[in-house]
Amino acid sequence: MKILLSNAVVSHGAFHHWMTADLRAMGHEVSTLDPDELCEQFGIELYRRVLLQRIASDKPDIFIVYPPYDLLREEERKAIHESGTAIVGFAYDDPIFLPSYTRTKGDFEKIAAEFNKTYDVYFTTSRDMVKQATDRDIHFMKHIRWACVTPTDPGDTVRDLPLVVIGAPYPRRVNMVKHLKAAGVKPIVFGAEGWKQFLDVADCYNGMLTRPGMFEMYKRAKIALAPADWESNYTPMVKLRSLEIASMGPLQIIEQCEDLFDYFEDDKEVVSYRAHDWDQLAELIKQYLNDDAKRSTIARAGYERLVRDHVWKVRWQEIEDAARPKLEKIRHKPMIAVKESEAHPTTAPANDSSEIVSVPKGAYDPHLAQELGLSACAMHYEKLGDINTALIAVEEWLAVRPNYYANLLTKARLLFHQKTYAESETYFLRALEVGKGLCNIGVDITVTQRKLGPRLGLGRLFSGIFPRHLECYSHLLMIYAATDQVQKAEDLMTSISVSQDHLFVSIVAIIAESGLEGLLSAKFLARYIEVLLSLEPIVWAGEKKRHRAHFWMLRGQAIANLGNREEGRDCLAYALSQDPYPQVEQQIRKQLALVG
Repeated sequence: MKILLSNAVVSHGAFHHWMTADLRAMGHEVSTLDPDELCEQFGIELYRRVLLQRIASDKPDIFIVYPPYDLLREEERKAIHESGTAIVGFAYDDPIFLPSYTRTKGDFEKIAAEFNKTYDVYFTTSRDMVKQATDRDIHFMKHIRWACVTPTDPGDTVRDLPLVVIGAPYPRRVNMVKHLKAAGVKPIVFGAEGWKQFLDVADCYNGMLTRPGMFEMYKRAKIALAPADWESNYTPMVKLRSLEIASMGPLQIIEQCEDLFDYFEDDKEVVSYRAHDWDQLAELIKQYLNDDAKRSTIARAGYERLVRDHVWKVRWQEIEDAARPKLEKIRHKPMIAVKESEAHPTTAPANDSSEIVSVPKGAYDPHLAQELGLSACAMHYEKLGDINTALIAVEEWLAVRPNYYANLLTKARLLFHQKTYAESETYFLRALEVGKGLCNIGVDITVTQRKLGPRLGLGRLFSGIFPRHLECYSHLLMIYAATDQVQKAEDLMTSISVSQDHLFVSIVAIIAESGLEGLLSAKFLARYIEVLLSLEPIVWAGEKKRHRAHFWMLRGQAIANLGNREEGRDCLAYALSQDPYPQVEQQIRKQLALVG
């Protein structure tokens, strides 16, 4: 089969890393398209057109995507079918999205209806997602288990690392490491450099790892931990990391979570501990570090179970069996007739009688190359700070395509940087209007971030953020602060607050941006932080908890600057009680000294 994978090619792993080697070993032709990179560089509208060109050219049998981040809609599905391609959704973050999907009555049904119109087959690694659907008499969603590339047998490798933890320094994980260290089982920690900020566990930290380096550390580990979390939230989901650990053959001690026993048998192939019970975790670690024979037996059984049941050489058949009937129905769809001269208008003679060729609709897009160039040019010069040159490119792009969210947003942002606030506001509002329906509700119902690194993307504030319209909201709030339009700011926050996550991130993006001191007055900063602290986000609850001390510090500073030193001091004192990061604690104490 010819297979196109739609997933970011990023260092922490994606479809390309998890599937490609096994599928090629089975004789399939596999290629990759990176939607995140395209969206960041060119915007959602141009990404979709590039996608349709790619599919029309390659004509894959199966297009495997990652709902909802693929950003497909019913319109794209119809165009993709014209190339004879079936769309298979492989959703592996549904447990993260489910609280938002089910928060308001009727939302799940709307999201499911859109998914049903977008994907030919919808697989999810979450049994609860399937249950939620079935309970609502929705039956197209299918459960599938994670799988990984067939690993090389680690054999009798030397295991010189007693206890390994790999991951980001979310507060929940930091507290787990603190607890284990205090209990006498000090982990060896790898991950982002944020671990260094926590002085009481900084001596556990051993640096960042490449993806191959991660596997090497697991190969050297006697025990590897797999907590069930996302950000700082307990999220009862089996993640691919559990399979990656098993592939290297250490004993995996995993936090109990949904679907665990679909993968491994407790006490025989892995060892599990009760959710949040770090006392039990510490005891299990001590027990198995002191029992080499049992530890090695369980670890080897986990590896053998993985190779037997959870690799793509085994799992792929489930996808192929579900996709084949769909594929047979959509083959040989009608194409449109296009003259060669229309595809190449500048080279056609005046009395052209070129041969008529048939191509899928997605393959005929004569302005795409021009628009990609203008988009890249505008964003490149914006990144360099050459606003005038960027404006030339974006205005030419608007002349070709006047009603795109991406180019309206870019012009609005450029005008904002020129401090032409009234005209900038007009373009942000136009972008919001044309952006209605840009994405399905499954994307827009909450806020997610594809962490792709420091690039400009669609905006200085919003690399990787979905929904895209939050960037408009943040800039509008900044405009209203810069122009002292209190009522407009209040009205906008009220309208956004229908989604607590949306408003939370819109404000966080403002206060996280450097160099805004001259733009955001103490009055507006104090108000925006007050609103921020009152919100109860779902997906971003961990982020609020993680940075609560910083938020209270900013509020205290702003209130003190407004002349209310006593209330400002109270806010700063409260910030100290919110487990601040060490660097933030130093800032709080400095501000307390200044306030007096």
